[in-house]
Amino acid sequence: MSVCACGSQLHYEACCGRFLELCDVPQTPETLMRSRYTAYSRGNMSYIKNTMKYTALQDFNETPVTNIIWVGLKIVNVSVVTGNQGFVEFIAHYIEDNHLQSLHEISRFHFDGKAWFYMDGEQRETKGLRIQRNMICPCGSKKKFKRCHGVPMTLAR
Repeated sequence: MSVCACGSQLHYEACCGRFLELCDVPQTPETLMRSRYTAYSRGNMSYIKNTMKYTALQDFNETPVTNIIWVGLKIVNVSVVTGNQGFVEFIAHYIEDNHLQSLHEISRFHFDGKAWFYMDGEQRETKGLRIQRNMICPCGSKKKFKRCHGVPMTLAR
C-alpha cells in the first residue's frame, strides 16, 4: 500500500483511491480538490474531466502532461459559502523541466445535489520558491529534497 499523493498521510486505497476508482464520491470541496490533485499526479485525466462542469470544461485538454512531477499539496483555506458553493485555496508544488514550481489557486466548487464539481479557479501569484537541496521536500516525505524529488535537479527561484 502506498501513501496517497494528496498529503493526507492515509493509504491511497483508503483515501483518494476510492474516488479515482469510482467506488465513492467526494463529500466536500476539499476532498474533491485532494482527489483531483491525486488524479493529476497519476495522469488520470478522465477523472479530472468528469469532476469538472461549465467554464472549466471549455478549454480542457485531456492529454496527460508527461513532463510534470507533482510533489506536494498544501491546503491553505477551505470555505463553504452556501450549501452548494465552496472554495478551496491550495498550493501545489511540482517539477517541470527540472525546475521546482508552484501553483497557488483559489478553486470554486459547486454541489449539484449529487456531487461536488470543479467550476473554475483564480490563480494567485506565487513568491519565488527557493528550495535548497538540504531542505525538507515539499512532498511530505520528511526526506531532504536532494534525496527525494531533487535528484538531479536544477532549482528555480
